[in-house]
Amino acid sequence: LEEQTTRSGELLSRRQVIGLSKKRHALTKAYPPAEREFSRIIRGLKREAPAVGHLLWYQRQKLISVTPEFSFFVDFYFKAFKVVVEIDGSTHRGELAREKDALRTRLIEEGGRRRVCRFWNEEVEGDPESVRRKFLEFLVADRDHQPIKHRIRVAFGLE
Repeated sequence: LEEQTTRSGELLSRRQVIGLSKKRHALTKAYPPAEREFSRIIRGLKREAPAVGHLLWYQRQKLISVTPEFSFFVDFYFKAFKVVVEIDGSTHRGELAREKDALRTRLIEEGGRRRVCRFWNEEVEGDPESVRRKFLEFLVADRDHQPIKHRIRVAFGLE
C-alpha cells in the first residue's frame, strides 16, 4: 500500500490506510444508480487502456479540499487530472439549486485549479456511451497534463 498522510502531514499507519481503503469500498457500494453506472464506465476505460484507466480508477476520491479549512464531498474526483465529476439528479433542477451548484463549481475551480464536469442522472443511466465520450473529451480539453492527454487520445481514438 502506498504511504498516505493526513492534512496535518502525519504519516498514516498501514492499518489506518487499510481502514481508509475499506471505507472507500463501502462508499462505492453505497453509490446511487447513476454513480454506479459512471463507475462502470470508468472500469470499462480501465480495461480498454490500462495505463490511462489506472490513473482514473485508483486515484478517484470523494472528498476534496478547496482551502485548508474548506472541503467538499463530490461524486468523483480524479486527482491525476484535477477533474471533478458531479452527477446531478432532480434536486438540482430548481433555480436555487442551480445557483448553489454554480457557486460550488466556482469555489472548486478557483480553490484548486480543478475543472468540474456535470452530467444528469438520466444521461448517465440512459446513454452511458455518450457520457463516456463526453467525459474523455472533457479530460483532453485542458492544456495541462499534455503527455497523459496524448495517451488518452491515442488509446481511445480521439485523434
